[in-house]
Amino acid sequence: TSVVDCFNWLNCVRILYVSGISITLDSSYIENILTKNRTPEGLFAKGNQSTGSIYATFLAILCCDMLGLEFLLESVPPAALDDYRSTDGGFSESPAAIISQTNATAAAVSVLAIIGGQAQPVTQPRRPPGL
Repeated sequence: TSVVDCFNWLNCVRILYVSGISITLDSSYIENILTKNRTPEGLFAKGNQSTGSIYATFLAILCCDMLGLEFLLESVPPAALDDYRSTDGGFSESPAAIISQTNATAAAVSVLAIIGGQAQPVTQPRRPPGL
């Protein structure tokens, strides 16, 4: 079970609620999944991976927000996203990427907006080998 699954479950509950259908969901189950998918750097991982994912972190933060899990929201350090910056100033899913990805950049900017952090300016862009 992954962070993506958690977000999908919560989003379905929200859609059903808006439609007038109320269901009971064990939020502690989702909280445990989110906690198990934390990485040492403070981000969230996809599935059983050990490295952080900008996209999974974005979805996890949305889950935390829906469940009122402030302690998990507050423990995401904005500086952890810096390793995912690309040479062009955007973000990618891989810390080693040279070119940013639109979805990862949108997710990172959203994460920073939600947790109140700011991306550090790119002072020395990483250059591709040979340039």
